Amino acid sequence: MLIVQIGGSQPALSFVQGCLLATVQADLYDDLLGRIRNEVLALVHRRPLRGVLFDMSSLRAIDSYVFSHFVETARMTSLLGVDAMFFGFSPGVVSALMDLDLDVSDMLAFRNMDDALRHVSVSRPLPVDEDSPEEEHAPEEELDLQEELDDEMYDCAEMTGQDDDRQDDADD
Repeated sequence: MLIVQIGGSQPALSFVQGCLLATVQADLYDDLLGRIRNEVLALVHRRPLRGVLFDMSSLRAIDSYVFSHFVETARMTSLLGVDAMFFGFSPGVVSALMDLDLDVSDMLAFRNMDDALRHVSVSRPLPVDEDSPEEEHAPEEELDLQEELDDEMYDCAEMTGQDDDRQDDADD
């Protein structure tokens, strides 16, 4: 499994069965939310993916701002041609989302990663003639991916007006 991590407090991104897996950690703040979005969008744009999976199992609480951020990111991946789905919500988080009266009508959610992957395997099967499993990557490919991701993140940040923040971070 290829894992891409960037910077200090990083989103954990990996690839599993042709999908990008974003493991959402409990300590979320604006900078990390933006980095998750930028990295996910860059990878969706750059690589052929069957889906994006957001693992929400480590969250014990969520507010409307954080939830809306992930739903918007999922909608963005759909505009890029890749469905995003969520899995692992705890009963308490689900209850809180309902109490906040948030619109969940257009999101795909599953109990666990196996259920989400089963859905992806039906809706977007892997090509039959693949020579090697995608989890086998050469170290050079990981470095190339890191460089591509850095370039793509800069492009995304520039489009969203966050390039000033990146420059400030680089100066530190």
